[in-house]
Amino acid sequence: MKIIIAIILAMGCASVAYSQVLGYSDKEDLGNGLVKVKSENSYGIMDKNDNVIVSVEYQDIVFREGRALLIKDGYLRGIVDSIGNIKEVNGEYKVHPKYKYVSEGFIPVSFTIKNLLKSMEKWGYVDANVGIINLIPNTGNSGSPCTPL
Repeated sequence: MKIIIAIILAMGCASVAYSQVLGYSDKEDLGNGLVKVKSENSYGIMDKNDNVIVSVEYQDIVFREGRALLIKDGYLRGIVDSIGNIKEVNGEYKVHPKYKYVSEGFIPVSFTIKNLLKSMEKWGYVDANVGIINLIPNTGNSGSPCTPL
């Protein structure tokens, strides 16, 4: 009898731990039927019916001007709008840690230009509407593409 009770208790503890692993540690209503979810240190977006819109693999997803950047390992992977439309970004654009958002339709990014002799990091802006990058010179000592808003 004691063995049966011990097995039942062990199964109950295991099922609680299992549900915590599969669940989300945080949920935030974004409006338009979308919910931002967090699991460990990764974020994603689901709809109100628990369908995955953005997989839970990105750094914090912060909406500004109706759009949010999808950043993974410091690199821009896409843009999502407030109704769940996703635009993938081609290229290896590194997002500045202080400017992880769309500002006036642009995203400040850095990228590396390599040739046979050396490689240089350059700053530019990705146009959030069309995905075109425009080069600007590196701004000197701060290494920052712009000033905070």
